[in-house]
Amino acid sequence: MAMNLNFERIPLWGISVLILSALPALYLCTETNDYAPPTSKSMISSKQLPIAGDFSLPLSNSLSVISHDSEAIQINYSVDPPRPSTEQTPSRLLIRLGQSKQIKRVELPAKVGLEFTSNGSLQFNDHADLFWLTCDLLPNGQVEAFTYVKTPNGYDHCKANCSRFPEETPFSSTDDISAKSPFKLLAESRWWGQDLLAEKFGNGTNPLERIEIGPEANQSLLEFSAGEWLVFKENQWQTNESISNHLPIARVKNRSPHGLEMEGWEGSSHLRFKILPTSTIPLRTKGEELFSQLRVRSEKQVSCIIDKQCLILRTGDWVLKANNRWKILRKKEEKDAFLAGNMTGDLFVLEKIDSKGTTKSIAGQLFSTKRSQSAAIEFIQPLKNNPGPGQPKGKAR
Repeated sequence: MAMNLNFERIPLWGISVLILSALPALYLCTETNDYAPPTSKSMISSKQLPIAGDFSLPLSNSLSVISHDSEAIQINYSVDPPRPSTEQTPSRLLIRLGQSKQIKRVELPAKVGLEFTSNGSLQFNDHADLFWLTCDLLPNGQVEAFTYVKTPNGYDHCKANCSRFPEETPFSSTDDISAKSPFKLLAESRWWGQDLLAEKFGNGTNPLERIEIGPEANQSLLEFSAGEWLVFKENQWQTNESISNHLPIARVKNRSPHGLEMEGWEGSSHLRFKILPTSTIPLRTKGEELFSQLRVRSEKQVSCIIDKQCLILRTGDWVLKANNRWKILRKKEEKDAFLAGNMTGDLFVLEKIDSKGTTKSIAGQLFSTKRSQSAAIEFIQPLKNNPGPGQPKGKAR
């Protein structure tokens, strides 16, 4: 009996077997993947960006969702010194971003969000979930910092770290200080230098720095020594012997011809700033610009013309110019009132009268209205019977 093998169906069977064997492979090939690699336009370079000088942050595909090509960036750290009235250890860190000029003060340990702007500048981000910085203070005083990036697979990947000693608190300009801060008023004050009059005729205390606070229409003069504390109390800065535990405080850290270097604390936040000197008009230093027609009445008394005003002066007199008029201050109460700042104006102190030989002269000190400048003044006038330079001498009797 002949068998019918149906050879014409063999190709169909072969195709069916091939399809069935390929199904597992097709299933594996069509399995979905949550991560889609970035396109060539979103790819960024692996340029190394230095951070804080001690470590670098390589930009790679894992940062492509929040960053792109960027110039070199810097992160600097400074630790707030503890408030002098407390024994706390430093716990606040000031983080400064070099290119964007942003600053942030945080409590340690800290976690701070970061991001890159469209121009490649590093800046702070309110959300620390994709790219962030962690900071803490080591026992040796160094700041330890790590940067982290959230990878496409959901893992936190540490990109860079550093350990370095923090810098000093940077100087804040008047623009950097908030208008609501009491330090704004102090930083915008005008420094007149030291009170030279009080230094010479005062009660022997340390030299007093003199600053004017507030707008010109409502300014006040504040005097303090370099060792004194300033306290912001009752809506104004004033000197105080003790340090408050909660009020804003400030003191002079250094002085130079370029200004007063101040430091202060508002709460536990540390601040450094400068009070700049005020430009002044130079004093008259030539006696003939101030005096004329000198006449010696005795060893202790002279008459003279000072700015077209005739006065009779004694050794030790204080002569005050106020409202374009010169007034002699002889009483102790008047001198004390002037030292206390109740009267202001240019002041000349007559120290010496001399009529020996062929000349007569007076000498003294001239102090500016702000008392931050002084000049030695001497006025010499030849006697009437003494010929001036180039004139013939009179006959001897």
